[in-house]
Amino acid sequence: MKQIKLLLSLIVMLTITYLGLEVFNRTSLAEYVRLPIIPLLTYVYYLKTRDKSSFFFLFLAAFSLCEVICGVSNVIYDFTENVMIDTFQFFSGNLLYIMGYVFLIVEILKNMKLKQVIRKFPFTILVLLALDTYSVVLVSKVSIESGYFESTLGMVIEVIYNTTIMLLLSVALINYLNKDSRKAINILLAATCIVFSEIIQGAYIYITELNILKVLGSIFLLAAFALLYIQAAMSYDELKFKTYEQKKIVN
Repeated sequence: MKQIKLLLSLIVMLTITYLGLEVFNRTSLAEYVRLPIIPLLTYVYYLKTRDKSSFFFLFLAAFSLCEVICGVSNVIYDFTENVMIDTFQFFSGNLLYIMGYVFLIVEILKNMKLKQVIRKFPFTILVLLALDTYSVVLVSKVSIESGYFESTLGMVIEVIYNTTIMLLLSVALINYLNKDSRKAINILLAATCIVFSEIIQGAYIYITELNILKVLGSIFLLAAFALLYIQAAMSYDELKFKTYEQKKIVN
């Protein structure tokens, strides 16, 4: 327990330091500080739960591996400026992010009775699918037309990445409508933070490199991981919201 508290304190210190360096545009140093944050959070989660097989752990593991690969790639690129390193980082990083989000989606879906949910929210699901399609087309169009991508494969990965993000948000929303609990709202808020983070970082990469956009994107992403870490200790059944009438009956 003491070790977990120390590690969590270290994570908080690293996070504050990372955001501070981002604010002052010390990008290279900030990337070094960021590297251990998610891997340490994953290790803390493992220490608390001894879980190494759930889809949520696989989500954390995929992100941790991505952070390590990207961090090491950044160090090598700083010294060599090898274009192949940058290309490897883009493809490996995005594929691991996609895998991580897919694991998180599956983790949410495994606690849902899909047939029952589809019967319960058919119109909502259709509307969300339409909105997802529109959002993916809009965001992907902006990124592709920016001239950032040099290959068709990069564009395809971008579309798949955007689709995965929007699907995560939709699944989290349906899960909240179906479960109506603190755990579900934490997941929904985390998914919302992830979407905001991706939109802001997309604007930073494809439209304008304003440092404030990068900082805001990082804040939303770190907030998402904090919310996901908190919800991992929650239970859907134990933390159902009670209506005012239900509270009166209990009292």
